[in-house]
Amino acid sequence: MAADERGRAGRSPGQQRAEPGTTRTRVREPQLTRVPRARGVVAATTGLLGLSSTRRAALLAVVVCALALTVSVPLRNYVAQRQELAAVSEQQLALADEVDRLAQERARLSDPAEVEAQARSRLGYVMPGEVPYVVQLPPGAAAPAARPGRRRAVVPPAVERGLGRNAMSALDAADVDAVEAQLGRRPRAVREVAYRCPCGLPAVVKTSPRLEDGTPFPTLYYLTCSRLSSRLGGLEAAGRMREMTERLAADPELAAAYRRAHEAYLAERDAIEPLGTDVSAGGMPGRVKCLHVCAAHSLAAGPGVNPFGDEALAEVGEWWRQGPCTTPASR
Repeated sequence: MAADERGRAGRSPGQQRAEPGTTRTRVREPQLTRVPRARGVVAATTGLLGLSSTRRAALLAVVVCALALTVSVPLRNYVAQRQELAAVSEQQLALADEVDRLAQERARLSDPAEVEAQARSRLGYVMPGEVPYVVQLPPGAAAPAARPGRRRAVVPPAVERGLGRNAMSALDAADVDAVEAQLGRRPRAVREVAYRCPCGLPAVVKTSPRLEDGTPFPTLYYLTCSRLSSRLGGLEAAGRMREMTERLAADPELAAAYRRAHEAYLAERDAIEPLGTDVSAGGMPGRVKCLHVCAAHSLAAGPGVNPFGDEALAEVGEWWRQGPCTTPASR
């Protein structure tokens, strides 16, 4: 009996003594299998998400696309706002140019001689004692059309002499008073006299690209002579600007010369302070919007630079013959 107990003590708990006449069965214990760490992580992830590698790649692509769309919308809005800001800046410069033109128009219409010219050309009025004549064409006859092409502008000799003698002279207190009397207001951001009339008063002043408060002011050469401004206004009222703009499309040589004037205007203004825009003044280079700007450019730069300024000056004639357009208090 003691031997039986020793035999049982030597056997494991899973082993049972076979009964006589029976077959002895050996029970094997379970063995642990070692799995590589990487395979274990993949298996754990796959088991956690329940996705295969292809599905995980597709899911990652969807996430990346969603992030790209999330970023693209603000980026697109930013680019659109920058473009809109640039357009508004150009519009602001154009409006400043328009305000400048209207200020010149206001000064022009305050001249009694201009009022008389407008009354004659627009309303057909005449002075007492004058006899008006109206020329009527036969029925069906058309008015002779202007021949397209570039006109030869003959600048009055006194204009050229004035350019050689007084171009770009310093601005003193008497000049400021004269310009104030011509414009009816205190001049702004004036740097120097760009052209003096043969009578001795400033006719064109050179201004800074920005006013004292920082507002852009694209008109570099500002016409101040009220008498010359009045005569140029008469040309504008007669439709001369529309005619000049039509000639730009029909004459490539004229268009090229006008573009060179535009580029020269920008270069001179940017040499003082760039405004970050290609807008010059007077409608250059695509159209003629203000003869005052073109004429002022021609007077300041000299003949042969701005073709339409030269034409306008040749057409108005010797505007200074009647004497100074104003009498400043300091003179």
